[in-house]
Amino acid sequence: MTTTAQSTNQTEQVSFLFSEFMLKRSEIQRMINNIPTPILAAGDGLADPNVVHLFDSQEAFEDWARSTRLAARFAKINSVASGMQAQHRLSGGISGLVAEKTAHTVVSNDNLILPASAAGLVETTDLAVLYENADFGGRSYSMGASAMPNLSAMGMFNQIESLRVSGICLLTDQTWFHGARLYLVGTPLLEVRDLKAWGFNDRAASAIVM
Repeated sequence: MTTTAQSTNQTEQVSFLFSEFMLKRSEIQRMINNIPTPILAAGDGLADPNVVHLFDSQEAFEDWARSTRLAARFAKINSVASGMQAQHRLSGGISGLVAEKTAHTVVSNDNLILPASAAGLVETTDLAVLYENADFGGRSYSMGASAMPNLSAMGMFNQIESLRVSGICLLTDQTWFHGARLYLVGTPLLEVRDLKAWGFNDRAASAIVM
């Protein structure tokens, strides 16, 4: 599924694209409700910054992603998510892995924190800021290149309503990168004032930024 954002990086007017068909806003929620794990991608780093793309499977998303100029970065994010899911399965879900560029602490529980390099990510300055409220209000959490399988560790589980991103940010509505996915692309910067525009406000449970 594809959604479009204005060139001003705001989301007051968006269009949705699914399998080459433009959808009305009234059709979007019905489509999303009928797809087990919907995937959306949007942002000013894509060919049309005013369109949100909607996909009904990871395979359909990956086919589309390979045709974009950001193919390598999308592939890297998916590789990080898959690798960390595999590690979580092998551990029996007892010990988790959170990769954060500024952390040097190791804790033996689901909030294990390791350097970004542990998840195959390159340390950078902050690439995304997640906000508790719409219009960039309330508490905020800044992320560099990092993979956060459970946003409870940052006190932001199901509490993100707006964000700024420079790069690519993946949000999922279940921990460990499962469930519905929303890819947001900012080149150089995407500002999403209200995730409600894409039905993703207060839903994010995990995130990857790069």
